[in-house]
Amino acid sequence: MTWLSGFAIRKAHRFILRGDRGKAIGLLDRAMERGSTDPRVGLQRAILLRSDECFSALSDEYRGNGAIALHFTLALLNNPNTDKAEQIAKEALEDNGGNISLQALYAIIQVKKGQGWRHLISSKIRLEMAVIKIQALALMEIEKAIALGDPSDIGAKERETGMGGAIGWIFARLDDMAVWVYWAFRQIINLIRNIGDLKRMKIGRYLIENEKLAGLGNAKAGARRLENIFEIDPYDEEALQSILHYYLEVDDFENMDKYLARLKMVNPNDFEENPFLQIAQAETLFAQKRYSEALGKYSGAQEDFPFSYIIPYKKGLSHLRMGEETKAVALFEVALNIPNEGLIKERLDKLGRLAAKDL
Repeated sequence: MTWLSGFAIRKAHRFILRGDRGKAIGLLDRAMERGSTDPRVGLQRAILLRSDECFSALSDEYRGNGAIALHFTLALLNNPNTDKAEQIAKEALEDNGGNISLQALYAIIQVKKGQGWRHLISSKIRLEMAVIKIQALALMEIEKAIALGDPSDIGAKERETGMGGAIGWIFARLDDMAVWVYWAFRQIINLIRNIGDLKRMKIGRYLIENEKLAGLGNAKAGARRLENIFEIDPYDEEALQSILHYYLEVDDFENMDKYLARLKMVNPNDFEENPFLQIAQAETLFAQKRYSEALGKYSGAQEDFPFSYIIPYKKGLSHLRMGEETKAVALFEVALNIPNEGLIKERLDKLGRLAAKDL
């Protein structure tokens, strides 16, 4: 009956994708009535029914099955029934000691039971190797612990890591060379374009210097060039956007708020439509703990950054800070399904630093 079970699972999956949960359950019921003994059929049915009784029966029938134990434990946590979840996970680990997701889930249960942060910190490697659902639950517990230890925390930042070793050094030098070439090209264009407007030429020169310094890794010196522009024209739009990039990078939300207000006066239409400015506003609102407003700004920018993991992560974190855990976990799953620069590791490292201070 293997072919029947496989057909039922695939067909049920198609029904689920179409949002027809009832037909999926009916199809799995018929497969079991026709004698299917494939545990995957019963597991899929139990997941759809969200039934602890179905999970319990499956767990008794297929004792030692790690997948069934994992989903049963998750169902118990959703109810919630933490003590029973701990019992099922502990028993399952006796037969499935190498199941990384079960190990990670057991650590999460210990945290939920008030056993302390050390379970998450000691499970760093296991958490990063667990299935995405478990990682999302772990991230929620990590973020809750961080918020308690550091109420001013603003979450993870999107990071880019360069290539290491000799090849990385070579590429970094090539990037530096490209910055200088582009700087020389921009200087020539600035001279030609603004030859009759000395004020504009001077502003252009400062803008070009800022780009060069930022490209060479000295963004702070570049920001000083932008401040020079504001002495000439406090409302230069390009300079305002450039300095917002800098203050966003260094998490200076007080200055961001000031320059955002000035930019809104210069170009109110672009202020509401520009995706970068939406992000800048969202980050400022988040830092001010105005999470509901921040959510709207993050959502406004998400369509323009479909491959950014940081936007669904920050939306999830906003929901979590508002006490909406179910929405938070769902968005953390979205974020973790997008390639990211070690989001779990970064937040665990932050939690580890906070835990070290408490020792």
